[in-house]
Amino acid sequence: MKDVTAGVYKGLEGIKVYPTIGNHDTYPQDVIGMSIPKENEAINQWSPTWNVFINDKDQMDLFSDWGYYSLPLTNIAGE
Repeated sequence: MKDVTAGVYKGLEGIKVYPTIGNHDTYPQDVIGMSIPKENEAINQWSPTWNVFINDKDQMDLFSDWGYYSLPLTNIAGE
């Protein structure tokens, strides 16, 4: 995941990326049960790599706790 994230970040430099994680994006699948904050191994492994995209501390904390976040959708041209 670290290598893929770094490749996307470098390859799409200057373009806003909004990564998402789904229940079937892990192996074994269906391990994204979010009942206790910061207790999901898949999220714990992914969240440190996604801080380059989720550059808001509150939203990064939300993702680390529950596996989702919210950021404003912005035009890549800055309009």
